[in-house]
Parts: sequence; C-alpha cells; structure tokens
Amino acid sequence: MDNKGPGKAALWAGAIIAAVLFVSAGAAPWLAPYDPGAQELTRDISGPTLSHPLGQDNLGRDILSMIIYGARVSVIVGVGTVLLSAVIGFLAGAISGLKGGIWDQVIMRIVDVLLAFPGILLAIALTAVTGPGIGNVIIALSARGWVTYARIVRSQVLVERERGYVEAARSLGAGSGRIISLHLLPNTLTPVVVQATFGLAGAILAEASLSFLGLGPQEMPTWGAMLSDGTSYLRTAPHIAVFPGIAIMATVLAFNFMGDSLRDRLTKSGAK
Repeated sequence: MDNKGPGKAALWAGAIIAAVLFVSAGAAPWLAPYDPGAQELTRDISGPTLSHPLGQDNLGRDILSMIIYGARVSVIVGVGTVLLSAVIGFLAGAISGLKGGIWDQVIMRIVDVLLAFPGILLAIALTAVTGPGIGNVIIALSARGWVTYARIVRSQVLVERERGYVEAARSLGAGSGRIISLHLLPNTLTPVVVQATFGLAGAILAEASLSFLGLGPQEMPTWGAMLSDGTSYLRTAPHIAVFPGIAIMATVLAFNFMGDSLRDRLTKSGAK
C-alpha cells in the first residue's frame, strides 16, 4: 500500500497555510480591510456580517483586520526565535561535539539545567522581569529554545567528526571555526531545518500563551491577547475568541504537518 499520499497532502496543506500566514504578515496594511485599532464604541458587539466578515469585538474593532495584523507578531516572533535559537544551538552543539572534554561537559550541563525548567515558565519569568515587547519575547523564548538544537547538532557532530573529510581538514591545519563553518554546517543542516519547522510552531504557540497572560507584545494586536479578551464573551459572542483560536490552531498544525512530512521524507531518503 502506498503511504506517500497522506504525507504529501499534509506537507502541501501545511505549506499552503504557512504561505497564507507569511503573505498576511507581509501585506497586512494592504490586506486588512480596516485599521485594527479603529473602534466603534457606539455599536454593540457584532457577529460576522458582509462589512465585517469575522465580526467585531466589544470595542467595535474588526476581528479580521486584527487577525491579519496579529499574523505579523506570530511571524516575527516565530522566525526570530527560531533563528536566534538555531544559531546559538548550532554553535554550542558544534563546539561541544568537536572539542569534547571540558567544553562538552560545561555545555551539556548547562543544557541539562535548562531542560529541568519548563520552557513556558522560564519565558513567563523572563518577560515578567524584562517587560512585554517583541524583542523581549524572542529572547525569553530563545533562552531555552536553543538547547534542542544544541543536542541535535552535538549528536550529528559526534558522528561527522570521525569521518575522513574532517580528519583531512585537520591534517591540513584547518581550525575549529573553519571545520564547523565549511564542513560540519552543511552536513548537520538537515535535522536542524526539520527542528526549525517544529520550532516555529512551538514559538508561535508560546507567544500566544504569553500574550494570553498579558506578557506578549503590546504595540500591535496578537492572537493570544484576542483570545484572552474573547474569554469574557464566550456565551454571548463566541466569535471574538473562536476566530483567533482557529488561527493559532491552523498555524501550529501547519508547521507540525510540514515538520512531520519533512522528517519522514528525509528519514526515508537517508535509509536508501
């Protein structure tokens, strides 16, 4: 029985949703039908209508416009967190695996300590101290996010460092930096890319959680804050919470689908 169909369908579904997310984030000023901060206090809460397809919240703001602008925060935080975590994790994992000895012991003990803390609790503590803001959220989520990349890269480097091309580079006098950048980076990139796909989903969900608690970015609408505001109107106006909740769910599922599909494909290609 051919099982490639479902995996390919999941990959395409995830890719399409991700593309919609990135396009919405990049073209928000042109796609949003209204200013996301514009209020109509003279009107009651309104459900979906022709003029407001996803309805209005308790302040008369257009929910569709807020969701489109909220995609910007999700993309910025997700991509920023993944990039920062991947860079730190790659360097730490590569140094740990290549150098060994005391370098490996120190870096891995730091990893063990950070893994002992639930990631979201550490992020809550850091954002509570540093204050809300996109930059602070990215730093807070990256403070523990890099450890997964470090462990993945370290395990790959431990295998790759015994191969002939690394020994040849060393015999020619190449330093650790050159070996890492020119030889180890290309050969450890595949699992890092797969983890980055899952990392995007995790970072977007974590940012929504922080925003739900009031610790996320305050300068623009966020899906988590919209969800938090809508919890007070679940009985009378569920659309306020339902639509941002669907946006979060669809985005996280999309990146998870992509990550699962990429991992399966790369595992099969590696086994051949």
